[in-house]
Amino acid sequence: MRYIRTLLILHAFVVLANGSTQDLNPATADIDTVVSWIGSHVSSISSTESSRRAYEYAYIVLRRCHQLSSYQHIAKVHQHLATYHYMQVASEQTDSIIYHDSLAMVNFRLAGDRSGAAKSLAYLASSYLLVNRFQEAEANLFEALGIFRELDDQDEVAGTLSDLSDYFIATESYEDAIKYAEQAEEVLSKSDDARSYGIALFSIVPAHVKLEQYVVAMEKADLAVEKVTSVSDIDSAALAKALGAKALVHQKIGDLDQALSDYMRAWDIVKTLVNEEHEADGWKQGVAEVLYLQQKYAEAIPYYEDYITHLKRRKNKGNLWQT
Repeated sequence: MRYIRTLLILHAFVVLANGSTQDLNPATADIDTVVSWIGSHVSSISSTESSRRAYEYAYIVLRRCHQLSSYQHIAKVHQHLATYHYMQVASEQTDSIIYHDSLAMVNFRLAGDRSGAAKSLAYLASSYLLVNRFQEAEANLFEALGIFRELDDQDEVAGTLSDLSDYFIATESYEDAIKYAEQAEEVLSKSDDARSYGIALFSIVPAHVKLEQYVVAMEKADLAVEKVTSVSDIDSAALAKALGAKALVHQKIGDLDQALSDYMRAWDIVKTLVNEEHEADGWKQGVAEVLYLQQKYAEAIPYYEDYITHLKRRKNKGNLWQT
């Protein structure tokens, strides 16, 4: 859910080369350098070895930070550890994510970093939502929103408004979801961040679909694709999700050929971003559903089977970005 963590997941297909482990000793190297390297590698899904080493380094440098009572560094390391668990474990195993995000929030507050504490509140909200702790999730998001507004951080205001929209989708309060999404869109429309604007747009499409507002849903999905593809370095993962949103609308209004085309295009994009093709099998659900609606039952069966296998694999191995 969390807007910034969602951006992180969308970019986790690439290992950020921020320093070589050959020359980096977490027990002696500059703490800022180590913490930065951890943050660049802990979310890598294209290199399990890289993310695992980042996890190990985090505990080594964390001991050094505690010895120095460096609350800001302690907070950042716990935030990175929360992200590691968010990327590595199945969605029903959220204790470690909540634990590290909670400690990050406490230490950001001890360091006097209100923005960092607010981000941790929002991250916590996304984890609470996974385990149906709805009241805590909502309270955290509104507290974070208040802090960001006081700090006049418009990017984070937009992000938290998007988080609130996601929260209300999850709790099936679709009109509230749309209200906060529109507030986020208003903020983002005044910025130059077309990619974030696109992500906010395609995220709200399911709420409009639930309310059978198909014309608006398609407008949002089309604009999302336009925004995501308007930048020089197109975010392929975001484009795939925008196409998935378009496919959903086409599916609901009965334009099944176009829905299938959009789902297949999105699936083809995701296949180029993962290590092994089966890691993109979550996208086969949409393909299977459209084939079923087209009464192409024999063609739908293998897609359903691959999707079910994907769900089993996801439960065993995790990786929350796979849908």
